[in-house]
Amino acid sequence: MGARRREQLEELDNFRSMLECFDGSLEYNHSDNDSPIHGKIRIDLPLLERPIVIFAEVGVEVQYREVKALEYCNMIFSLPDDYPAVSPSISIECSWMSSERCAMMNKVIEETASSMKDQEMLYSIAFAIREKACENLEKLNRVDNTPYCIAMGIDGATILHRLVEAASTIEQTVFERECHDCEVCFENEPGSRCARFLPCRHVYCDKCVQQYFVGLLKSEGIRTFECLADSCSSIAAQEVVKKAIGEEEYERYEAILLERALGAMDDMAICPRIACGKYVIVNPVNRQLGQCDACSYAFCVICRKTYHGVEGCRWQIDEKLKLLEEYEKGDNRHDLEKRAGGKDALEKMISNLRNDKWLLENSKKCPKCKTDIEKNNGCNKMKCSKCATAFCWLCLKRLDHGDPYKHFTENNGVCANRLFEGMNEDDMDEYWIEHDDDLDYEDGDSDDFDEDDYFDDNDDGEFNIEHLIDDPERLLEIMGENEEWEGDEENDPDYNPFDLEDAADIDPVDCDTDEEVGDGVGFVEDERDDDEAEFGGDNEETERKQDE
Repeated sequence: MGARRREQLEELDNFRSMLECFDGSLEYNHSDNDSPIHGKIRIDLPLLERPIVIFAEVGVEVQYREVKALEYCNMIFSLPDDYPAVSPSISIECSWMSSERCAMMNKVIEETASSMKDQEMLYSIAFAIREKACENLEKLNRVDNTPYCIAMGIDGATILHRLVEAASTIEQTVFERECHDCEVCFENEPGSRCARFLPCRHVYCDKCVQQYFVGLLKSEGIRTFECLADSCSSIAAQEVVKKAIGEEEYERYEAILLERALGAMDDMAICPRIACGKYVIVNPVNRQLGQCDACSYAFCVICRKTYHGVEGCRWQIDEKLKLLEEYEKGDNRHDLEKRAGGKDALEKMISNLRNDKWLLENSKKCPKCKTDIEKNNGCNKMKCSKCATAFCWLCLKRLDHGDPYKHFTENNGVCANRLFEGMNEDDMDEYWIEHDDDLDYEDGDSDDFDEDDYFDDNDDGEFNIEHLIDDPERLLEIMGENEEWEGDEENDPDYNPFDLEDAADIDPVDCDTDEEVGDGVGFVEDERDDDEAEFGGDNEETERKQDE
């Protein structure tokens, strides 16, 4: 190896160590023979003093991007055997440089080489290129017609994307080298331990960002992470989120975001099979049908059960209430409309669900024929108008037709003494007004109902209406003790105070209603007319006895 060769290699080694001053890299061939040395120096450019706009033709339109840094330049060199006595062969390779700027760089190279004849000049030429490459840039620069793009066959969309990514990388590299004040805790931290949000450029230390993001996940669930500043809607970059919440949590976060994005599509549904769960494209002709390509399962998009054609969805009670709750919250109505097949279909379905909910909360089913029955007042002995079954409103037990009130007098029964349970004072007033013909008054009493007009065994002679609600047996006992009461219970050993056949002068306190509660819902008949007709003969006979 000759002396010239050794000097050239020494210069290249020194140059590699000096590259740290302005970033870059050096590549060159090295062999033991005396062939010329040639290589490539990558020169990273500094940040621009002000942002510039680059543009390119993408299809039939022109797209614009704003950048604050430009991609590196490559300095291609070849050293002659007698370098540095003879100037090296140098050319510029740069994706964004126009023909005019490339010519300007060649002139800079020639001037620098001429001024340093017989000296090591590679470093000086590279430094001059770095300083002059971005001088006097236009505010608007076309980048898809450069010599590099034409030679390499790069289209406008590709070069735009490449330059934007390069600018972002350069900005981040510079950011990490510098120190910054956190806008939350005000600590000064190197950029490698900070997060920057774009386009707002707010800066926070990693510790504050982590605490904020983890807190959001715990309190609000999966969401889009935004800048910490009040009223700032800048979205955190993926790298910032991943660094703050960790790799494992970030993978789960990405999966849920993807699921949300697919779920928001009108023509997508999820296979309801637990073992599958793949995304399914909804049938474009029948929006209610989804068929999974993975497991071949055909299902209804609305109720997520096996596809049932034109037959309506069969919802369970808990499913109906859950769907109605989701609709009333209003957070997921778009998804519900998609599942239901449109806004009108959803509103019709919700109307039916509200009717079902009302029936569930305000009615009970007949224990025999399952007809829905509503009770809006009266006692707890009911009769179904559809099948005439007598039953208890409290426990829905079917009652003995011959003695329906016996159920409310059984000492060990759960409904003992609960015949009037649930009736308020107004209901009791109405009840006694309707039944005041069944009780006798002393002369001079008002024909209008008044609680104080009723006799009682209290010292003041007044009747307490609450006794009636709490102890119906005591009511009958009080009625029997009154001197005006014409009963035959003392002479009849088989007398039952709640026997409809024996209680001739007592209306059977049957306060069923005739409220209509919806389609397919039965009417609860009022038994008073039937009972009065049944007891009419006995009442007339009793009145004749009293007249005699």
